[in-house]
Amino acid sequence: MMVLVIVLTMSVVAIGIMSFNVSQVTSSQSVVDSIKAEQLAIGAFYQYHQQVTETGNPTPGAPTQEILDGKAYTITVSNLGPSVVTPNSTSQIEVQVNF
Repeated sequence: MMVLVIVLTMSVVAIGIMSFNVSQVTSSQSVVDSIKAEQLAIGAFYQYHQQVTETGNPTPGAPTQEILDGKAYTITVSNLGPSVVTPNSTSQIEVQVNF
């Protein structure tokens, strides 16, 4: 009887530890995906800025797609145009990364 109680208790503890580890891996992967998306957005912004500097063409291109570690990231750059909140009628540039 005592052995059965110990085995049952150990099973509950083992399941609890395993489920905690799985949730840690899931949350860690979401942080990694967010960091990748942020870096892709920064790169797309600077690439857009370089294009405008070289050609003077402020028209963003079509959405691009990057595949990192088997996950597809779609990057879209949008020129929202001049805004009331931006100084000197500068354009607002929006970079969106979906994964």
